[in-house]
Amino acid sequence: MMNAELTSGTSASSFREHRYSAFSILHSSLGSLEVALSSPTDPFREFEHEGWERVAQAYATAWPGLTAQFGERLLDAAGVGEGMRVLDVASGPGVVTRAAAQRGARAMGLDFSRAMIEVARAANPGIEFREGDAQELPFPAATFDRVVMNFGVLHLSDPDRAFAEARRVLRPGGRYGFTVWAAHERNRGMGIVAAAVERYGQPAVGIPAGPDRLRFAQEAECRRTLSAAGFDPTTFSFTTHDVRWLAPTATYLLDIQRDAAVRAAAALRQQPPERLARIREEVEREVSAFRTDGGFAVPMSAHMVTAATAAR
Repeated sequence: MMNAELTSGTSASSFREHRYSAFSILHSSLGSLEVALSSPTDPFREFEHEGWERVAQAYATAWPGLTAQFGERLLDAAGVGEGMRVLDVASGPGVVTRAAAQRGARAMGLDFSRAMIEVARAANPGIEFREGDAQELPFPAATFDRVVMNFGVLHLSDPDRAFAEARRVLRPGGRYGFTVWAAHERNRGMGIVAAAVERYGQPAVGIPAGPDRLRFAQEAECRRTLSAAGFDPTTFSFTTHDVRWLAPTATYLLDIQRDAAVRAAAALRQQPPERLARIREEVEREVSAFRTDGGFAVPMSAHMVTAATAAR
């Protein structure tokens, strides 16, 4: 588990553009992928699906110590409480679904990866998990009191469609919330790895384009997008939260992005051994500054975004 935990609830600082480079290849896309609803194929979705089928168990072992810290804050921001019917979209191993259930909510997890659903069911007996698509939710309108998504938005080929689907399945006055990583200047852990790849790596090729990693690091863009999806703009909230993630080794962040992620892993697998060695040396040097008892307390930051449907 993590220690040295820090929290802030202030609005995010102004967004700054990043140039196209290996830095952006690791954690962002080659540009937004527009997929028509009638299109029979979705290259980015297929790429992500294949990846999560492959690394579901590795992810469940490596990442929840970090993502759970933000997940509890997400449930707070969305106002999840006892008796509410809650849908956790892109639920992964079920960490947030379980936390919602522990609050007394009638929680259900949904993920498009069958392997991830199997991991979640094994870890959370008694909680319902269903295989399904965030961009085409298999539920009638006005089914849930709350819908949440913890770090799922950058794994979707069409986030706007997922937001509209979340709004559709929410009851009047229901609240939606999602988390997304902050820009690298503040989100130091991710930034260290990305900067090392930018400096020493070579550009990756053949990775399908997905969401721009920095699109939802902007408060104004989040407000615009959720309003366009049908949420009440007067209920919009955007806060930034900081935690410390206790990594066991100085290269842990790099190792789990190589072994327990999808887009980042694809980029890292393309690096020649000598370049990967230089990347590893740089990450180890930078992370060593955060050494503490029991490991390395790495600063990580994410945005918490919520909005509600109009009340009748």
